[in-house]
Amino acid sequence: MLLIWRQGRKSAGFQRLALLAFAALLVLLFVVFAVARGIGNPKVPAGDVAIVEGVPGDLGTVTEAEYRRSLAQTAVQSGIEPLPKPGSTEYDTLREAALRGIFDPIWIRGQAAEMGISVTPEEVDEALGTLRSQSYKTKQEYDEYLKESDYTKADVETLLTTQLLSTKVQERIEDETPEPSEGEIEDYYEAAKSSKYATGKGVKPLDEVKPQIVKLLAEQAAERASSAYLRDYIDRWTVRTFCAADFAVVSHCSNFKDGRPPESNPACYEAEPEGGPPEVCEAPVPQVKPAQPGTVSPLSPEGQKLAQVPQPPGLEAAAAPAAAASSGE
Repeated sequence: MLLIWRQGRKSAGFQRLALLAFAALLVLLFVVFAVARGIGNPKVPAGDVAIVEGVPGDLGTVTEAEYRRSLAQTAVQSGIEPLPKPGSTEYDTLREAALRGIFDPIWIRGQAAEMGISVTPEEVDEALGTLRSQSYKTKQEYDEYLKESDYTKADVETLLTTQLLSTKVQERIEDETPEPSEGEIEDYYEAAKSSKYATGKGVKPLDEVKPQIVKLLAEQAAERASSAYLRDYIDRWTVRTFCAADFAVVSHCSNFKDGRPPESNPACYEAEPEGGPPEVCEAPVPQVKPAQPGTVSPLSPEGQKLAQVPQPPGLEAAAAPAAAASSGE
């Protein structure tokens, strides 16, 4: 009886430990989720516009002075003069463009640093020389452009650095994309030979068209890798970007509250859209866009991707022949 009681106490102790471990796991998961969703964002200090975490040096602190300069430069580039009044639609559009112009270089430089990618002062000087020689006849013309655009030499060097880093990041992604395998090449050839490689004398052999197929598949793979990188890049840097309440007006901010999908139809948010309301409006939440059944093939490896919305008109009719064929009818 004593043994059973002791075993019962031991079992209860294990249960309590398991419950504590489970509770700790829930707390950990909540913290991870909270960080990913921007819950508990750090407070942006007074006088600053935003904080971007995980970037080199002091790049991550965006001051109101930097914002005002970006706003003025964006207005000049857009041909807007004088500066519109705060609260107007034109000002809001200009403000969003100015903020994107601030965040994009910070994100790219942060991403490049994480990938161990850098540019040298010599590379920047070379790019600056190329810009001046190709776009401006004289140094005086170049200097006048800087003055009119409210740009300094440091501003131009920052833009060129960002451009060079972006190019190197893209090249790294392409270099790390695997070459198409022999199986992929053969599958594509079998799927395409009757439509793409048939001639009056018959079908061209694989050896003859293989270089074309390799080039095409490599380009498709690089495009998929770039798309995957871009999605991950946007997600990673959005959750690291915390904006002051008055500046959380662009999707770069983790505390942005608009909720419109970036590819949404503007008519979905208009009271009286021209031409009537659209047939389909995407939900204001991130959506999975799976490939539609029957659309994936060696010729179209990504298939036709559609958001999970009510069935588009005509899809049922289009799918009927395929369904009948698969069922043997």
